[in-house]
Amino acid sequence: MCGRYNLHSSKEVRVLMSSIGMPDFVPPERFNIAPTESVPVVIEREGQRVVQDARWWLTPSWSGGPSTKYAMFNARSETLATSRAFKAPFKQQRCMIPASSFIEWQTIDGIKQPFDVKLSGSAMAFAGLWDVWHGGDEPLYSCTIVTTDAGDNFKHIHKRAPVMLQGEALDTWLNPETQAAELRPLMQSRSEHIFEIEAIDRAIGNSRNKAAPVKLNVK
Repeated sequence: MCGRYNLHSSKEVRVLMSSIGMPDFVPPERFNIAPTESVPVVIEREGQRVVQDARWWLTPSWSGGPSTKYAMFNARSETLATSRAFKAPFKQQRCMIPASSFIEWQTIDGIKQPFDVKLSGSAMAFAGLWDVWHGGDEPLYSCTIVTTDAGDNFKHIHKRAPVMLQGEALDTWLNPETQAAELRPLMQSRSEHIFEIEAIDRAIGNSRNKAAPVKLNVK
């Protein structure tokens, strides 16, 4: 799963955004981003890619409005095509959510220890879905991060991991015309990613703590 992540201006984020034709994107410095907060996502409309602010907790277009009754900040890749909430966005409303790292917890000696997880030498491009709800005064854009089974190089931390896209896979995911058969291989668990995983201070568990993670000398 992915319940917190970080995004800040860096060479790696600039390289990622330049690779999809958006070299002018300068992300805000944000740490410990939590579900229901507004986040930047990349979507493709009529062949043009744009950055759209979206609430990180999907609000289906057909729903009664924003709610946290069901956990909609992550979407399991295995059920995207059948889920009432996700199947329509999966067809044509896919997005990329840029990230510098994400935070995951592991229980060690009875204590939940958070870890900051980065890709070595690269920013992260999370596969996501978006939707827009028109029941309020303004359209509400929202999003969710797609997850899959963790690869062998990560499942010691958690059994699930966000789907991370690279190269042609990112173009394929963003293209609204891509069919489901082409998308399924992109969501398989991966073991080729090289992660840098560092223990961080448990204060990050409070979602109101927006300071940069404090790294610990813990293995």
